Amino acid sequence: MADAAPDSKSTPLDVNYTPMDNAFGKPFIDADEMRMQPRPHRYVHGGFADTKTKFSFYFPPDENYDGRFMQWIEGGAAGNELSIQVPQDKPSEDPAGWDFLYDIAFDDLKGYLLESNQGHEQFSRDTGKNHIANWQASAESARFSRHIARQVYGVAPHHGYVGGIGGGPNTQMLLENAPDIYDGGVPQISPSNETSPWSAQVRAQYFLGSPLMKSVIDAVEPGGSGDPYSGLDANQREALSDMYRAGWPRGAENQLMTMKHAIMVMGGVEMSDPSYFDDFWTKPGYAGNDQLDKLKPYIIQRKAIVQQVLPIREAMETATFKWYTTLDPDTPYAVILDVEDHDQLFGSHMRITTGAAKGREFVIASNFNGISGTPERTPEMMRGVKPGDEVELDNRKFIAYMHHFLHTIKASDWYREKTGQAITLPGRPFTTDGRPIYAQRERSSQTYRLKGEFEPKMICINSTWDIWGWPVMIDYLDVYKASYGDKLSDRFRFYWADGGSIAPPMTAAGFKHSDENLQVWDARMIDFQYSMGRQAWRYLKEWVEDNKPPPPSTEFSFSKDNELLLPQKAEDRKGIQPVVHATVNNGKRIDVKVGEVVRFEGRIEAPPGAGTIVSSEWDLEERGDYPFSNAEADGSATSMLVKAKHVYSKPGVYFVALRGGLHRDGKRGTGAPTHHLDRVRVVVT
Repeated sequence: MADAAPDSKSTPLDVNYTPMDNAFGKPFIDADEMRMQPRPHRYVHGGFADTKTKFSFYFPPDENYDGRFMQWIEGGAAGNELSIQVPQDKPSEDPAGWDFLYDIAFDDLKGYLLESNQGHEQFSRDTGKNHIANWQASAESARFSRHIARQVYGVAPHHGYVGGIGGGPNTQMLLENAPDIYDGGVPQISPSNETSPWSAQVRAQYFLGSPLMKSVIDAVEPGGSGDPYSGLDANQREALSDMYRAGWPRGAENQLMTMKHAIMVMGGVEMSDPSYFDDFWTKPGYAGNDQLDKLKPYIIQRKAIVQQVLPIREAMETATFKWYTTLDPDTPYAVILDVEDHDQLFGSHMRITTGAAKGREFVIASNFNGISGTPERTPEMMRGVKPGDEVELDNRKFIAYMHHFLHTIKASDWYREKTGQAITLPGRPFTTDGRPIYAQRERSSQTYRLKGEFEPKMICINSTWDIWGWPVMIDYLDVYKASYGDKLSDRFRFYWADGGSIAPPMTAAGFKHSDENLQVWDARMIDFQYSMGRQAWRYLKEWVEDNKPPPPSTEFSFSKDNELLLPQKAEDRKGIQPVVHATVNNGKRIDVKVGEVVRFEGRIEAPPGAGTIVSSEWDLEERGDYPFSNAEADGSATSMLVKAKHVYSKPGVYFVALRGGLHRDGKRGTGAPTHHLDRVRVVVT
């Protein structure tokens, strides 16, 4: 039976509420209406006077409310209190695919859903009359939602939960700073702000270029040579080695792409340490001064002419465009210049020197179709730019930034005081006897910092193949361990989603690969948010309200070169994800002729207490459709051996995936199973 829409109240909602945080003015409501998509709910929208803070509340029917709320924290730069809305006229076109959140809130938690813009509008850091941190805006929105919920249901929620994908750090801030409103949280994709190794990635990509990077990817894919350095010169080998030692997630090479986030971080360096960019080229101890000849082939200083201006709907990757839901698709966004290789312009500063937009400056953050900056950094984008306008290009700051990770490995005073560690986790391979090899910069104070102490329960999920939040970017775990020692497990769990990225596979790939069939990425990565994430919310509720602890955290370690190491057996790895191993011909590769029968074997294991195996699927031609499944995966076992066979009718290279799924409640469980996958290579001639 379909849910009935909650009854609309005949009288307006009372907004007579005094914010607990005096940074906020009086609240207001500017929308109160009934909506049916993706689930029937009463929608309330508003904000706070004297601020830029806005919020959205989603109240389900009475039968779906049992005294709880679930607050969603948008990832990235935030700024959108409409991020999880579904179009009412065309619900199938939900751009972000967040409709599963309504199921978690309304069905699993029996509560209402809310979100805020975290204190500012998209592409702006203006918070209004007072400076307001992201967590403050989220917390005050949640407090006000309780006031409204009391009117909608007759009783305020007795428990509140918070979480987000990509919004992990902001979730952690809320759990540390607002225990009055939150009983627990599920931060997903939660990279530390102690350091950023992204500049190591852009250096490797820039020095290698696309053709050589493709050979690196092939070497490390299942059944490859295993030697990513083959065919590289000395400079390229050093850059690639540094990327790995800085903590690049092994196994995620097929996602290597230009990094917009790296450009945003470079902007932060320009503000916090502006002298670095001159010091790099003029002082001993920096490659720009000491090894200028080695860098000269990569330096760009030239002029160019605009040939074409492109709207955002043509110039931005599909997944990225869907993320920026507030942008007009016809906004002038990118330009094509009279240069041969747009790829090499990534990271360059571009200054428009003629025309209506004369004087406007960009840092080139996308070369998908034309070149463009970021809406966050240059909200004017290409408005007013016309063909024939002249621009100046200079990438010396970008080259300096590529090396920044080498000069920022010293831990902050805060981290050192908390943990006793003088070097950040990503920086430890770049030391000798505990001393930094390269000249080090003074660490600046950061806008926000975790305290390392929290009262509510927390279940943190990070993915092993997330190229935006590398596995090594979890310095906060050292802080939590220093704060609580052996008692940390009383309030905290940390689970790895092995084989997951920042978003569902097709979305994550869509940030770069918009022109190909994105469904194939379902055969390359797992979607952990819809499954593992949903199970985590259920575990959290039981932990908080029934004192039923969830399964133990995932066991892991890092090698001396910052490779994430996970135990091969599920009983040793623990966590809440199955462990899958696939082989062909007792290995990871087989070479066969067209028409030959190829036989595959696999093993699927469930960790102790995490559930039973409910699915075993084979994708035999890398289509992402998993046409063959093993019937024996019926929820009755916690480990099993599975087999498949296939005949290939065409020559080619095929990556075959075995995807195993478990559910905490077995076959009767609701929601998607938690997945893991493994792949092998079949070469058909």
